[in-house]
Amino acid sequence: MKKNICVIASISMSLFLAGCWLKSVHPFYSEKDLRFEEALIGEWIETSDENKNSKDEEGSWHFVRRGQNAYQLEIGSGDDNMIFAAHLFEMGGKEYLNLLTDNREISSIPAHQLFKVDQLEPAPVLRMADPGWFKDFLEVNPLALAHFRSHDPSRSDEEDAFEVVLTADTSALQKFVRQHGSDEGFWTDPIHLKASNLE
Repeated sequence: MKKNICVIASISMSLFLAGCWLKSVHPFYSEKDLRFEEALIGEWIETSDENKNSKDEEGSWHFVRRGQNAYQLEIGSGDDNMIFAAHLFEMGGKEYLNLLTDNREISSIPAHQLFKVDQLEPAPVLRMADPGWFKDFLEVNPLALAHFRSHDPSRSDEEDAFEVVLTADTSALQKFVRQHGSDEGFWTDPIHLKASNLE
């Protein structure tokens, strides 16, 4: 399978590049899967590696409680910030985060994104579902998961200027993640966070 690579400076900045997100019309969680962990609350800074003292820092992730089993998450870098409703959930003994943008601009459709939680403490380590993997897999296996291909007008000069938008319901999404979540390339490299008050 041809590998699509989204070249980005940091995960935070990728939020503003439409092709770098896996988008789903439906959430990846059901209400019974939800859980709340106080360990996520706070402001975190992305680091380039597992070294908590790394000086090579990128965007910030700020989690606050939002209701009984949800968070508000603000991710940004400099003047660029986006707000999400975040839900932590468990599936098959593993933990995940579902992000839903608060963006309600005209002509925009709110989309769900999926992250795998490798660990919560002492600091979160997350992996994002790789949109390139889904794009390649569904090109070869178009009936494996309900979706459509959306044209990207900002990349009209590129041969494959489209992104995949998942339309499968939550049950089908969860079944697919359980089946393929261990496949090579399904998740991006880990995003290591550290508390923003650490020197």
